Amino acid sequence: MMSNDTKMMIRVTEALRDSVNQCAERIQRPAAQVARELLQDFVERSEERARRVRAIETARSSTFLEGFVADSDTDALLKRYADGDLTIDQVIAEAKQATAKG
Repeated sequence: MMSNDTKMMIRVTEALRDSVNQCAERIQRPAAQVARELLQDFVERSEERARRVRAIETARSSTFLEGFVADSDTDALLKRYADGDLTIDQVIAEAKQATAKG
């Protein structure tokens, strides 16, 4: 263990623990390493979502000052962006398509 590492204890069911251990064995990696990678991925996804939500809030504030309030379709599109289902380029493309149709 590296000097800056620390332990984290979590409770899981015995069945989940056994499943994790079996899966980790299949890919020939320690279960602890798999757990660390999953936790790191969770943190990175959470931070990215928070960054996207801040960007949306900034854009909403700016457009609100210009007199624009997003409709429910735009809200749904922005939620998909915040959730990481769409890139900003996909949001722009879908918004342009919706504008062209409407």
